Amino acid sequence: MIKVLIEFVLFYVICYLLYLFFVVLKKKNNFKSKKPRIEESYLIGKYNIDFKKFKKKEYKKFLNIISLTNSFILSFTLVIVNIVKSMLFKTLLAFIILIPLILVSYMIIGKYYQKKGLIKDV
Repeated sequence: MIKVLIEFVLFYVICYLLYLFFVVLKKKNNFKSKKPRIEESYLIGKYNIDFKKFKKKEYKKFLNIISLTNSFILSFTLVIVNIVKSMLFKTLLAFIILIPLILVSYMIIGKYYQKKGLIKDV
């Protein structure tokens, strides 16, 4: 149990730091860019989030929330899948865990930004 917890924390920190350095702290990180990220496209389509209402500081916070969420999703899936021995079951289990975890995580983020009132005016 302790080994699994250590693996989770280690994977989480590594994923978060990689995402932080390569996405969040990137110098060319233009929050008013015309081409939205995949996460933004999903939140725009599903939860009607308006990223044009974001200020630069809010957008950095959004990227940090996304990086924390994506790190959790990857780490949790990886740790659970490592418990299973068979490669076939690992693959099946990864899809079974990954898809609902992504949907639930982004639902929480979408609802959070809807409550903040950062939705498109209809």
